[in-house]
Amino acid sequence: SAYTPHRLGVASLVYAPMLEGYFSNSLEVVELHLRSLRQNTSEAFDLLVFDNGSCGEVKEKLLDWQQQGLVDWLITSQYNLGKTGALNWIIGAMPNELLAYSDSDVLFRPGWLEASQ
Repeated sequence: SAYTPHRLGVASLVYAPMLEGYFSNSLEVVELHLRSLRQNTSEAFDLLVFDNGSCGEVKEKLLDWQQQGLVDWLITSQYNLGKTGALNWIIGAMPNELLAYSDSDVLFRPGWLEASQ
């Protein structure tokens, strides 16, 4: 049978072109972001991660997290499309009734969804 999307879809935009300097802790930050989202969202949702031209190590880790079930949909771009370009992809791709978007450095706390609605 065909997949039926949840009412809520959440999208996260990831960009880490290297794992040095400013980006040295990117994998830990993204993982904390994704796990806080899963832990603190009060209803079932579909999670789409859009990788906006990150380095190979980040792409590999995102694929690993998808295989573990932390990420539902994973889109990877070879190029950085900019935030607007990525959002155009995200909005066009997600079939959910309600969409939420976040950069990948946001820590979600209990009640975030209710406060946002």
